[in-house]
Amino acid sequence: MSIKEKVERGKGKITAHGGTILLRSLEEKLKLKQILDTIIHDPRPRRYSPSDIILPAILMLHTGGHHIEDIGRMAEDIALCRLHHLGQIPHPTTFSRWFDHNGTSFLEEIIHPDKPDSETLRALSRLLIVLAKKSIRQSGLKNVTIDIDWTGIEADKAESAYAYNGVKGMATLTAFVAETGVCVGSWFRRGNVSPQSDIAAMPAHIVTSLEQDGDIHVTGFRSDSAGYQAEILNFCEEHGITYGIRGKMDSAVVKLVSSIKETDWEPLIGRNGYEIPGHQVTSVVHSMEKTEKSFRMVIVRKEKKYLKEPIPEPSDDRLDTHQFIHFVTATNSELPDSLFIQFYNSRAHCEQYIREAKYGFSLNYLPMSTLNGNAVWSSIVMPAYNLGVLLKQMVLKIHPLSMRMQTLRYRFYQVSARWVSHSGGFKVRLFCTKKRFAVFREALAGWPSG
Repeated sequence: MSIKEKVERGKGKITAHGGTILLRSLEEKLKLKQILDTIIHDPRPRRYSPSDIILPAILMLHTGGHHIEDIGRMAEDIALCRLHHLGQIPHPTTFSRWFDHNGTSFLEEIIHPDKPDSETLRALSRLLIVLAKKSIRQSGLKNVTIDIDWTGIEADKAESAYAYNGVKGMATLTAFVAETGVCVGSWFRRGNVSPQSDIAAMPAHIVTSLEQDGDIHVTGFRSDSAGYQAEILNFCEEHGITYGIRGKMDSAVVKLVSSIKETDWEPLIGRNGYEIPGHQVTSVVHSMEKTEKSFRMVIVRKEKKYLKEPIPEPSDDRLDTHQFIHFVTATNSELPDSLFIQFYNSRAHCEQYIREAKYGFSLNYLPMSTLNGNAVWSSIVMPAYNLGVLLKQMVLKIHPLSMRMQTLRYRFYQVSARWVSHSGGFKVRLFCTKKRFAVFREALAGWPSG
């Protein structure tokens, strides 16, 4: 016996993302709408303010949308729009035009806030720093370590280009606070631009921005071999920053490594306090042509027979011999060799932050055909990412690294809710268990509710 379901269209104002009231409360606490409309100036009369464009885009990213067209679908969710005090959400084509118009008008290979004619990018960069400082202070940190890394974004767009790894697309140079994962810099570029191009300007920009108020200090800096430049090493020395930068195996370094005596090598100690089989470490003093001070070069060699993964392709930051693979890392740290390597290897968390931005907030999707439009898009994605970090810290009271956005979305955002008018005001009814509702009630206690 078959059962025929009768389907009818409901008329109540109901949303499947009622838990995003947490995000709305955070935005109101931070006065995000006022900040956006203050720092972004558009001299032409417009129907929509900057916050009318950016806030729906952020909400779309937080609810799991990937495409600009998803904003149009979100506009159909009346309860969600009212929950976030969104008026008439612009048409997706309006978003596309806004992104293209607010990029720099120059055809540049690299786009970042210090470039001319990019007022909106400069403003969004300031917003990124504002949110980052809030996260750092919320964590009670005074000293922070900055990790920088390049990430390619595969896309077959009109202005895409092939990167060094053979992938066609565009790329970002991103910087994160190692302790919390909050982003402090995101500079856009064509895929074929070398990762080391313009990288020296980023540490200076970040240090100036973070240390402006005097209560936050950058004390550590880590990078792959793209940052192995005299200008960066000199900058870190000048500002008292401890750095760890993967070195390159130029002829001078190769000669240095080859001259090390067998008795100079020591076992490499892991985080568990035990020796890592087949791994040895030592250090020597080195200098580059334009560095103002000499520095320590920490060298790790790995016996090939102990490698669990296939031997990677030849690279200019590695020296291969018949028995060993050698890596060098430049530093001014006074830590013992093994402890320094542990400090530098913690930079691997940076790749986790990038994956979170890519797969949790769609940084791996480029909606525009132009470099400029996608630069603006990525400059909105990263503040949305930072809001996710702040949501965990300020609202849920958990460590930012303890929960991925996909998990947060499933546990908290995806809660059915009904918008109910009540005595000239409104109520939001969340349909969840008592235990889950207690979490919302505790999280929202003392927060704006208007």
